[in-house]
Amino acid sequence: MKMLFLDIVWPLYLADGSLIHRHELVSNLAKLGNEIHIFTTDSSTLSNLDNIRCHYICPGSLLTLTLNYFRSSAGLVGSETFDVLYTRNPNFGFLAGFFCKSRCKTLVYELNGIPEDESSLIKSRCSEEKSLKEEQMVNLSRYFSSAKASLKVSVLKKALGFSDKVIAVTPGIKANLESSYNIPGEKITVVSNGANTSLFKPLEQEACRKELGLDAETPYICFVGNLAPWQGVEYLVKAASSILSRSPECRFLIVGDGVMKEELLNLSKELGVADRFVFTGVVSYDRVPVYINASDICAAPFIPVSYTHLTLPTKRIV
Repeated sequence: MKMLFLDIVWPLYLADGSLIHRHELVSNLAKLGNEIHIFTTDSSTLSNLDNIRCHYICPGSLLTLTLNYFRSSAGLVGSETFDVLYTRNPNFGFLAGFFCKSRCKTLVYELNGIPEDESSLIKSRCSEEKSLKEEQMVNLSRYFSSAKASLKVSVLKKALGFSDKVIAVTPGIKANLESSYNIPGEKITVVSNGANTSLFKPLEQEACRKELGLDAETPYICFVGNLAPWQGVEYLVKAASSILSRSPECRFLIVGDGVMKEELLNLSKELGVADRFVFTGVVSYDRVPVYINASDICAAPFIPVSYTHLTLPTKRIV
């Protein structure tokens, strides 16, 4: 099967969760014998796989990159036909519905979350602003965030409508698409996110700690992921004092980066536990299993959203 993956596959060293998902998706589709065409700013990206056809886009500013991407994708779709066009991006799904239907037999859209839930979390964080002087700016920010969220939902609805098939990563997302977006159930297939078991597997804790320079006797609690509002990492920081009262030697590893990093750093300082936290920042994909195996406990303090069944089933440790 000849497939076009309509999204930019960035170099893996950027270690973004969405990027890793894209890499795993296209590489596994290629291993199944499909011919996968991707766009990338790094000519070496996935070039080791025989069934991957990389179309190089010259990097530059956001505007330059966007123009180069649309120019390249339009040229490819205009010169070749595909069995499947697969995308996870609502803007690309929207445009594909208008311009690619005649060149692609089937349009597939993958949805990993509900925009309304993400927006509500961001709004709730804005409402927690304490400074009265900033109230006007906060209100302005809310207005533009609300307008942006509404536009995003409208584009997503169009992209879903144009698609021949929709992949939902949880049954909850499927249910939401049926009830709130009026997408027919027979059009939606649930395919849960997986893990690369060749990479994420049990390793010797002692060796992992030695590699990372961690103390062999100290108990470690680890969080791995994007430091975003819906991850709930602030609750782990707030729980640190209680945990330390029972296990004074405990340390916390926060592996990853994101918009909340500075807020979490400041919170740990305010609560007097900053010396017990290690914020690693961006960690390369192949190093993440080392941190996980070096830890005694992995925490997943996700914030429940309105559709509590939207998230993947995960055991809460803390």
